[in-house]
Amino acid sequence: MAVVFLLLMLAITAGFNASPGAAAPAVPGKAPASAAAVAFLRTVCNDTLKTDAQSCYDELLPYAESFKGNEAKVAEVATTIFVTKVRATREEMRGVTAKAVDPNLGDEQGGCILMYEIAACGKDTDLALQSLRLLAATDVAKQRTTEDMRIVTNWMDKAEIYVYQCEMNLALEDSYYTKLPHYKFLALSMQIASPLIRAIKTT
Repeated sequence: MAVVFLLLMLAITAGFNASPGAAAPAVPGKAPASAAAVAFLRTVCNDTLKTDAQSCYDELLPYAESFKGNEAKVAEVATTIFVTKVRATREEMRGVTAKAVDPNLGDEQGGCILMYEIAACGKDTDLALQSLRLLAATDVAKQRTTEDMRIVTNWMDKAEIYVYQCEMNLALEDSYYTKLPHYKFLALSMQIASPLIRAIKTT
C-alpha cells in the first residue's frame, strides 16, 4: 500500500509539474476506465458531493480503475491530490518575488506559506495520510478503526481553516498569488476531499 501511495504521489506531482511540451497526464473525463469503475465513481461523487459532484468526477476519473468499489480509496486519492496541490502552491509562492509582482501585498504571501506548511506539510499531515491509507486498505467498514478516522477528520478540520484563511486574506488583497496555477484549483480539491473523507464508513 505504501508503494502504491508513493507511486500515486509521484504520478500526480509529475502531472502538475509537466512542461507544456511534456506528455500530458490522463485528461479528466477521457481516461480509460471500465463501465463499472466509471459508474462507481459517479455514484460516490453524486452521493457525497452535491454542487461539486461533476468536479469530483472530473478530478478523479483518471484513477477510477484503482478504487475497486472502495469509497475510502476514493477519499485517499482525493486527499493526496489536495495535499499535493497545497505543497505545489506553497512552492510557487516561494518562487515568486513578492515586491516584484505585488508591492502592496505586505506579509500575506509569507502568512500563506506558513498556513500551507501547517495545513499539509507537517507531521500531522503525515500521520493523517498514514491513517487514511489504513482506512483505505480494506473495503470492510468493521475493519476500519474509529481512531484512524478521528485522526484524519481532525487534520482535515485544521487544514480547511488554514486554507480558507489564506484564501480570504489573498482575496482581500486582490493578490497576484490567487493567479498562481495550483492556487486556482486548491480550494476546489479540498472541497472534494473533505466530504469524501467524512463519508468513509467505520463501525
